[in-house]
Amino acid sequence: MAKLLNLANFGSPANCTRTLVSGFALTAAIAILDWKIEPNISFGFLYLFPILLMAPCLSRTELAGVAALCAILREAFGPFVWGVESLPRLGLVVTALLGTGLFVRELARNQRMASEHLRRIQAELALRREAEEQLRELVERSPAAILTLDASGKVLAANLAADQILGAERGTLAGESIMPYLPVLASVAADGQGPLFRTMMECRGRRRGGEAFLAHVGFSTYQAPGGSRVAAILWDASESLQDRENLQFDSTMTTLRILAGAVLHEVRNLSMAATVSHASLKDFPGLAGNAAVRDLGSVARGLERMAASELRIAAPRAPAAVDLAEALEERRIVIQSSFQDDGLIVHWEIAPGLPQVWADNHSLLQILSNVARSSHRAMLEQGIGELTVTAWMEPDHVAVRFCHAGRGAPLPERLFQPFRDGAGETGLELYVSRVMAQSFGGDLLYESQRKGSCLAVKLSPAYETTGESSETNSHSSSR
Repeated sequence: MAKLLNLANFGSPANCTRTLVSGFALTAAIAILDWKIEPNISFGFLYLFPILLMAPCLSRTELAGVAALCAILREAFGPFVWGVESLPRLGLVVTALLGTGLFVRELARNQRMASEHLRRIQAELALRREAEEQLRELVERSPAAILTLDASGKVLAANLAADQILGAERGTLAGESIMPYLPVLASVAADGQGPLFRTMMECRGRRRGGEAFLAHVGFSTYQAPGGSRVAAILWDASESLQDRENLQFDSTMTTLRILAGAVLHEVRNLSMAATVSHASLKDFPGLAGNAAVRDLGSVARGLERMAASELRIAAPRAPAAVDLAEALEERRIVIQSSFQDDGLIVHWEIAPGLPQVWADNHSLLQILSNVARSSHRAMLEQGIGELTVTAWMEPDHVAVRFCHAGRGAPLPERLFQPFRDGAGETGLELYVSRVMAQSFGGDLLYESQRKGSCLAVKLSPAYETTGESSETNSHSSSR
């Protein structure tokens, strides 16, 4: 290989100047030698050497000129007499020198091409080895388990994370069937003769010791010389499931707390009405000892005791600084698909540099979801195709608005009132959202527009001190 590279460098552009100088010097030396030596001996065959030397550095035209020059010098300084018979001899010499030069020139060019091709192959091999090494390191150090399976469901390769998640000792998974660990993947591998596909799924897995866990699996099938293969990436989602269940439980408890407060508020109103009615009936002659009147008094006192339990409902969690832009981006991912499924378009206009806001993070996410669902239903009912979500900093608060061009609410004052005629499901959902917002100093309002309507979530910026926020909450509660 090194020899080939050296031959390829013969006649390379870097050496051409020196080669040409050497070639012409050699040609002059041969001419002088042929001129000075008197015996009838021709040294014309020596002109092959400068031709061989200079051929790789010359074009075809230049090579023909040098061959002609060498032939003329041979005739001029050789033992031959110029005449008519010199022309055929001159032509034969030019042809021979030119043919030899062209052969050497093409040979050197081919060697250079082979050398360049060899260098490219070596560079590609080096890059491929580097890429393979990086890929091996990436796979081995990945926090997600990576497996490859054959058509029978046997593990061909597994990284360290796969050993850890499946509870196997290092390097012992290769050659084992995946069936005891992830039966779903085994069925995918067995069905590998079908069309190639890739997808994700959530399934139950088992570790080597029998412990069950929730697995999120992304896999794809592909064809290899040895048959179909399955490449899978999986991770243990047990903790995510627990966190999700805890958040769902917290959301449910918060909603129930708010609804219980609303119910008990209504009960208090009923107890007050029943107490007033009982006191009025007792003043009528002959009704003070009536059993029905006494029963009404018992009902009023029972309702009053039930309403008093409203004071013992747990308070919501303390608010903290929440990144509103991040919360909106998270809700965007969640609600975008549901709008698209119904052919609705959502435009997002989020001002850059929004400050953090005071809120309970999960409650804020729930509020944004509830308002989006309420807008979604209104748009479907009215045949509206576009919703615009804006978030801007206003003088004393940050406002997130969900606006569409549909007709406004016929009774806006009832939107946030539960258990009222005409309020319905939307009123209950918006009532819960409004109470959540007010619990950390915010609010949820309906805004009528010249064309359409908006639901506006207003939040306090987090650069306010905690004391200021608490004072705002107390004022809001007193109102």
